[in-house]
Amino acid sequence: MPPKKTPAKKPAAAAKAQPAAPAAAAKKPAAARKRARSSSTIAPQKPPRTHRCGFWRWAPSDITALAAKRGSVVAAARADGSFELVDGAARWTSVAKVSGRRDAAATSLAWVAGRCYGATASGIIFEVDFNEGRIHHETDGLGGAVWQLLADARAPARLNTCCDDGSIRVFECDEQGALSYTGALRVATGARCLCAAWAELGDSRALFAGCDDGTLRRIDSNTGRSSLRLTVDGDSPRVWSVATLCDATSCTVASGDSTGAVCLWDGVVGSLLRRFARHDADVLCVAIAGDCVFAAGADSKVVCLERHADEWSFAAAHRPHVLDVRALCVSEDAEGRPTLLSGALDAKLCAYAASNGRSFAERRPARLWPFPGTPCVRACDATRLATCNHGAHADVWRLASSSDAAPADPILALRVTAPGPHNLAFACVFDGGLLMVGDGATRTRCMRLIDDGDALSTERVAGARRLPPSLAAASNDGVLVLACAGRIVAYDVSQNELTPRCSIACACPAPALLTVRDGRVACAARGGRVFVAALDDSTAAPAPRGPARAAALAFLSDGLLAAATLDPARPLCVVDAAAGEDEPRAIVEQRQAVLDAAASALTTRKDAPVGLAAGPHDRLLVHSHAYVLLVDTHAAAPPAPTSPPPKQRRRSRSTTADDPDDRIVPWTFSTLYSPLLAATWLGDEILVAENPWLAIARQQTVSAVARRKYGV
Repeated sequence: MPPKKTPAKKPAAAAKAQPAAPAAAAKKPAAARKRARSSSTIAPQKPPRTHRCGFWRWAPSDITALAAKRGSVVAAARADGSFELVDGAARWTSVAKVSGRRDAAATSLAWVAGRCYGATASGIIFEVDFNEGRIHHETDGLGGAVWQLLADARAPARLNTCCDDGSIRVFECDEQGALSYTGALRVATGARCLCAAWAELGDSRALFAGCDDGTLRRIDSNTGRSSLRLTVDGDSPRVWSVATLCDATSCTVASGDSTGAVCLWDGVVGSLLRRFARHDADVLCVAIAGDCVFAAGADSKVVCLERHADEWSFAAAHRPHVLDVRALCVSEDAEGRPTLLSGALDAKLCAYAASNGRSFAERRPARLWPFPGTPCVRACDATRLATCNHGAHADVWRLASSSDAAPADPILALRVTAPGPHNLAFACVFDGGLLMVGDGATRTRCMRLIDDGDALSTERVAGARRLPPSLAAASNDGVLVLACAGRIVAYDVSQNELTPRCSIACACPAPALLTVRDGRVACAARGGRVFVAALDDSTAAPAPRGPARAAALAFLSDGLLAAATLDPARPLCVVDAAAGEDEPRAIVEQRQAVLDAAASALTTRKDAPVGLAAGPHDRLLVHSHAYVLLVDTHAAAPPAPTSPPPKQRRRSRSTTADDPDDRIVPWTFSTLYSPLLAATWLGDEILVAENPWLAIARQQTVSAVARRKYGV
């Protein structure tokens, strides 16, 4: 898949799956050559044809809440009811996802006792279990809509909720994660409690709560009574957010309100220290890191205020978002370095340096891709069908055949709607026209596709009525494998029937990655653990020398397991999963040497790989949301340069083998594609599923114009 000349973009609805022009037949402009430059040249074999498709109409959902956990782990809630777990140690890549429910979009998140809890505007509180990939332990908040969840540092198992009835209700979670109601604090009568934050006042503690009547109340933790009332200036103001900064000598309270102001208060005496009017609309969220206060809101601006010698001043501001910023949080890594993250209605997550005001001002924010950690587009070569999972529904597209002289337009042949409120976790088509969809929580559906010309219809498959809830599916050589909570289930597939084959217990609680080879060996992974299941013996064991933090898995023809990982030191690796030997064979070392050499093209990348597919002749197709890497694993690893080349002008550069830019290497690296949803094989051809960002922005603009008024 060599770099190609980028053709003129077509509208997404009318895009065709046409093969891209070969690189040798087109001369790229200077800007494209500079953007596609890498430390490799095209491998000396015929490049595969590449089909670029941008007709999927997939769009990410808005971010509504964020919550940080110690160790640079952040949970994000989206407006469609789904949840994601992003990890700073993995370059802020999504490492886990819960498909969730469309009728339970979270307005707030909080980590309590190592568990993530969410709350909705309907007053329901629940646990988001990223290990099992589902939502459970639902309970009523007992106070109407829940505006914010608040953890208590002194009571790790306690969860506080800011409720619509003007109270803060207290819940305790047990060892299983279930919540029990223990009491309530009355904050205001006739006003909503919108936000709250704990503060240390010497030997005592207090809770500062913001209300929609424009007041901040200080609630004493010992008596439960209001001991101080602070009033925000303005016309019917609402205090949307509050945060506290306490040390041995002072307590500073920061509040953001509907007038667009950030107010800094003395939490001991209740005086106003400073008022900053740097925003043009409501300040919806406030966060604190060290001596810095960060604020953001409906004007899409993120502002930093910094304290120097007890004096507060404006430090800097960024505007990486184009729509309202709904959430801010500060995450600290293992060494205590803070990072600020923001989420907005434009579905983007941005990361900022938050050590001090200078680092915040000098370093531009990193915009993180709002795409799922696992590809939402799957393709089947035998049927020339591709599926795209939109959450509420899944689309099945019919692709043109490679033998057609004039490729036809792709056809939307079938749309499968989720039967209940749960979003779909996966959707895929296998050989024989077998369509699998599942939500990971209630049921997995298996249907046989019937060709009705351009359209497709479905029929029931015998034995598929009682399939267990699953998070992933794979099929090979007449065997269907499902990844369920704590086990791997296999079925034999006949013409119109599924026959149970085996159910294997697995220490992996909820595998998100699954692949199968020859109908005999299946590999499942979740986080940093990879398990190999022998379907004939009904046994499962951890993979020998398994990859650390696998992001994608694929079997090679000789039984080796290739993996793309989130480890920057070794993003690609191969293990002898089929044989199960402790010592790698010589072939494993040769494959690993090729992958290590190809990984040199990824050393400067800021995004981790999210997809991996094995094609003909064991050529591996690795992709992130911004690049594609094609590796020939059967080739010999290129020799390392004998000496570093001296710096010289471009025209006088050497063309010998010692020049790393001119060595013939068995890989091809390209960044000439739009944001990618997936890249996979269709026989001996490559399908690149693109998602033009302009089409996403148009959909988001329409929803933003029709948004509701805050506080109503």
